[in-house]
Amino acid sequence: MMTILMLMLVLMLVLTLMWVLLLLMMMMMLTTMVMMVVVMMMGDDDDDDDDDEDDDDNVDVDVGGDVGVDVDVGLVDDDDDDDDDDDGSDDDDDDYDEDEHDEHDDDDDDAGDADDDDDDDDDDDDDDGLRSKGLKGWGLLVRRRCMLMLLMLLLLLLLLLLLLLLLLLLLLLLLVLVLVLVLVLVLVLVLVLVLVLVLVLVLVVLLLLLLLWLWLWLWLWLWLWLWLWLWLWMWLVLMQGVVRDDTVLIRSMQPSCKASGVPSDKGALHA
Repeated sequence: MMTILMLMLVLMLVLTLMWVLLLLMMMMMLTTMVMMVVVMMMGDDDDDDDDDEDDDDNVDVDVGGDVGVDVDVGLVDDDDDDDDDDDGSDDDDDDYDEDEHDEHDDDDDDAGDADDDDDDDDDDDDDDGLRSKGLKGWGLLVRRRCMLMLLMLLLLLLLLLLLLLLLLLLLLLLLVLVLVLVLVLVLVLVLVLVLVLVLVLVLVVLLLLLLLWLWLWLWLWLWLWLWLWLWLWMWLVLMQGVVRDDTVLIRSMQPSCKASGVPSDKGALHA
């Protein structure tokens, strides 16, 4: 019984420890799910920002509509070229002013420098855009890795939970087996007690029967002795009566013997 009680105590301690571990696992799972939800919400916000930026970058221009596109197209005077070719001379170049040519060259240089500055700005913008896209891609990769790690952690927690549940089921089965064994032992003890009681009752009945038999035999012997004593007493009484009668008869016969000359017994005996 002490061993069974110790086993029950150990099982209760193990079950308590398992419930505590189960609660800790549930708290870890809830924390993991909250972290996953937070990461997913952060990823959704960044994706929305990326979509907004893509929408801002992609501007639809309706050509031919309200927005007009002015394109300066350099036209070549075919007539002047034909005239120059026909004359075969460069007289028209006399009207060309060298100062204006220099001014045009300066303007062209300034325009070229401005174009270079615009190109540099465009390159810087492109670099910033690529850098921002790279950072966003890196952040997306990190978020995906975090999501994957969280999912793996969640799966691991689920596996541990399943293992704990299996262990709990095994412990419950062991507890049921122990309870069944205890019940069987109790039933065996009850049966043993019942058998002992039955044996005691049988012994008591046998003792009572033996006492009754002895009592009967005692009464039988008593009655037998009483009968014998009565028979002896009656025989003695009868014999005493017979002897007395014989004595009286003999005494009564003695005078008649004397008168008739018949010797008495005493005389006969003396003779």
